[in-house]
Amino acid sequence: MKTISEIMPVAVQNISAPVQQQSEQKQQTGNTFSTMPAEMRGRLINRLFSALKTSHPFQIRSILKDVPEWETVMKRDLVAHPDFQLMTAEQIKAGLDKAKGREFMPTNAHQFVELCRQTPQDLGLPSEMEAFSEAGSKSHDPMNQSWSHKIVCLAGRNLWHNLRSSCSQFEHDTVRKQYIANYRTLVARMVSGCDIAADVPMQIEDHRGTAIEAERAGNIALRNELIEKGIPEKMSRDDAMARMRAML
Repeated sequence: MKTISEIMPVAVQNISAPVQQQSEQKQQTGNTFSTMPAEMRGRLINRLFSALKTSHPFQIRSILKDVPEWETVMKRDLVAHPDFQLMTAEQIKAGLDKAKGREFMPTNAHQFVELCRQTPQDLGLPSEMEAFSEAGSKSHDPMNQSWSHKIVCLAGRNLWHNLRSSCSQFEHDTVRKQYIANYRTLVARMVSGCDIAADVPMQIEDHRGTAIEAERAGNIALRNELIEKGIPEKMSRDDAMARMRAML
C-alpha cells in the first residue's frame, strides 16, 4: 500500500514549495480547491494554518486567548468561501506568502481570500490607479501614444471623452470607477488566457448628463429672455396673437 507521502502531491504536502513544482502537479491535483479530493483539501488547510502559526505565533496566541474557537471558525469559513473554492494551490500559496510577509496576518476568510487574488502588479502590470492616471494623461490622442501595456489603453476605449473632459469631483470619480471596472475585466481575461482585445462589454461614456444640463441651461436662458421682454411663460391663444400683433 502506498504511503501518504507517495499519493499526496507536493502542492498539498508543502504549501511553501516553489510555484514551478506545484504547477507540475496541477494535472494530478485538479485545478482548484473545490476539485481536490477531500483528504487533500484537509491537508492543505492544516498546512496553511501551520505556516501561519509559525510566521505569526504571538498574534495567533493572542487571538486564541480571546477567541478559542477562532481557528475552527476560520477553517470552516475558508472551505465554504465560494472564491476560495475556485482558487488553485498556486494562488493559495501566493496568498500565504503575502500573509507571512505582513506584520499582521489575516484574521478571517475574506481577508485571506483577498490576499490570494492576483493583482495587476503580480502580472507585471501597472496598479489600477497607475493605469487610470496613465490613461487620463494620454486620453487626448490615445492611438498615437506609447503605453506601458496595451491593457491600459484598451480599458480606456469608449471613455476617452470623459477622461479628457471630467471637471467636477463627481465626474472624475464616475469615470475612474468605469475605467477600473474595464481594467479589472481585461486583467481577469488575461489571467484566464482569453483574448484581451476581443469585443467584451466595456463601460461606456454617458453623455446624457451633459445633454440634460445643456437643455436646462437653454430653457433658463429662454425664460429669462421672455421675462426681460415682459412676455409671460404661459398665455392664452388670443393673448399671444395680440402680443405678436403689437410687436409688428
